[in-house]
Amino acid sequence: MKHMLLTNPPDHPFDHSVAPAPAKTIVGAKIAAITPAAITLAGFLAFQMPQALAATADDAPSIDNICLAEARRAEIQHGIPEGLMQSITRVESGRKTVTGEYMPWTWTLNDSGEGLFFDTRQAAFDYLQAAVDAGDHSVDVGCMQVNTKWHMDGFFELADMLDPVQNADYAASFLLDLFAAHKAGMAL
Repeated sequence: MKHMLLTNPPDHPFDHSVAPAPAKTIVGAKIAAITPAAITLAGFLAFQMPQALAATADDAPSIDNICLAEARRAEIQHGIPEGLMQSITRVESGRKTVTGEYMPWTWTLNDSGEGLFFDTRQAAFDYLQAAVDAGDHSVDVGCMQVNTKWHMDGFFELADMLDPVQNADYAASFLLDLFAAHKAGMAL
């Protein structure tokens, strides 16, 4: 099994060259959509874990993982508490590195409970396109694992779901919508 790099994928930004076969790893079932329970869990993780986990606005540019960087940017841009989106991306697209740390991976899909970590954007997109073309799809996509069945219409094109910026922005907006609908006693 290949281990992920701790930096941006080598093909960033979005190399469209022919891709090698994906590196498959089964990580178990994942949450298909962000639920109020997931928001509560992510909030607990973000605020109860050591503050070292979350970057501050001053050191956000030093984050060398694109998913963490975009999660932090989305937190700042959308007024989401520091660390919440970063915790979600670690849980949703995280993969164990050679150091034992879980780091999010940009080209992550989850299809029917099987976590798939691709080496390139193109390889992830090819798999995603085939899954959607086959019909009856429910694939979690990218840094924030946004689900195709419920959220694909929120993107202009299917490929946009793999764009870390659009993926994080959509997830942040969805999180805020969920908070507005279910905020009973919660602070965001």
